[in-house]
Amino acid sequence: MREWLTVDNNRRRLYSLLIDFYCGKLSEDYFEDVTYRKIYRKIYFQTFRHLLFIEKAISKYLKKDTPVELYAALILGAVQILFMDDIPHYAAVNETLNLLKPKQRGFVNAVLRKVISDKEVILKDYNVLEDFPEWIINRVRKTFGEESVETVLQAYNTPPQNFYLDLNVFKFLPYDEFSKVPSDALAIDKASAYIPLLSKGCNAHKILDACAAPGGKTVILSKLHGNSHINAFEKDKKRAEKLNKNIQKYGCQNVKVFNEDVLGFEHTDKYDLILLDAPCSSLGTIRRHPEVKFFRNPKLLQKNASNQYKFLTKLSNLLNDKGIIIYSVCSLEQEEGVDIVKSFLKENSDFELVKIDEPEAFLKDGFFYSLIHKTGCDGFFGAVLRKV
Repeated sequence: MREWLTVDNNRRRLYSLLIDFYCGKLSEDYFEDVTYRKIYRKIYFQTFRHLLFIEKAISKYLKKDTPVELYAALILGAVQILFMDDIPHYAAVNETLNLLKPKQRGFVNAVLRKVISDKEVILKDYNVLEDFPEWIINRVRKTFGEESVETVLQAYNTPPQNFYLDLNVFKFLPYDEFSKVPSDALAIDKASAYIPLLSKGCNAHKILDACAAPGGKTVILSKLHGNSHINAFEKDKKRAEKLNKNIQKYGCQNVKVFNEDVLGFEHTDKYDLILLDAPCSSLGTIRRHPEVKFFRNPKLLQKNASNQYKFLTKLSNLLNDKGIIIYSVCSLEQEEGVDIVKSFLKENSDFELVKIDEPEAFLKDGFFYSLIHKTGCDGFFGAVLRKV
């Protein structure tokens, strides 16, 4: 039986999530617990990739003050009709109507059938700029220039290629998202994996992974520095549990997990290497998590920057002389990356920036800088700092 013909409580999950979204409750659902999760993940991601355009496209068919229950259903049906050719139109309509009470179905049915008949005209007016909030477009314009705006946003809107890292030879190989990854390999974005790999030449005996969950970078550190002892911190209980599972899965016997706030913990050790993959806006992961563009705003970036600087300042005090701290964020926003490092170096003359030599495609002005539209990877910023 085809996936879109199954009894569909999972579409109801999507529907409920959208209702919550329009009522101001922001949450995500990647359907990790669903056997046939591929189709539901695709609907979820396509909905948030194209939400603003879909809202505009259906607005001309709607009554004033359309109830949120009907509006969410229309969005869910329209995204399948307009942006998912692998779901037949009749299935998209029928499954959407099944989410509603009988008296609600007539209006939604009429609108969705109008979307089907007008599909070609609707998509003719599509422009990628209509998929993004104005504040993000303005930031892209300021960073990359007017001539590159559409190219950059198109890259942001393109589903990512998936890779796994062979932990024996640290080589990347592509794979399909729903294929089985070899037991001695780690499914991870290239840019994310390169962050711990920046420590490759570091002779570290004691390592601190400050914000470690879900654990991909921790696993790489463990395999890269097999003779070291690693303290991995994660204050969130559920995320710490996931971190522990990954540590056990990959046999990382040199890692000890602490379900603690690294900033509030009483540290008695000094470290040769600290990895600070700091909490951030995650705007660099927008290809994998398109909902992030609706969950963030410029004020949050300013708040993040304050916290990130606090993390870097406090953790730098835990380094041994000649020790290395790697600061990284899955964001290309200047406030969260280069500004943090430059401010830190200005205020801390006992630290220096270590020039990164590789990988060449990910370098800019001595920093690790993964431009999504050029590397095809997530957007990451990284800097290596040495205590002198």
